[in-house]
Amino acid sequence: MKLEAIRTAIEHAISVALQQIEVPGISGAELNEIFDSKRLQAVAAQLENRKLAEARISAAVAFFLRVSNGDVLESIQCIEFEVKLNVDGNGSV
Repeated sequence: MKLEAIRTAIEHAISVALQQIEVPGISGAELNEIFDSKRLQAVAAQLENRKLAEARISAAVAFFLRVSNGDVLESIQCIEFEVKLNVDGNGSV
């Protein structure tokens, strides 16, 4: 299983979740990076063996906090996400 395909699938899932944040004062959020390369390798092994994987992945997320009409503060936080992936019949994640 290619780690890049797994990383892309996880990044997409996290980005979709971040786009759905609706909290007063937060004008947006975006994924900065995924830290856990060892965890990605473990997910790849699970997908190879069982075609299904569950993992907790740590990622740096930038939150954009609206402090006034014209000013936004960026706050980067390390957040843990629970990710579930499966492999379809074509071998895609």
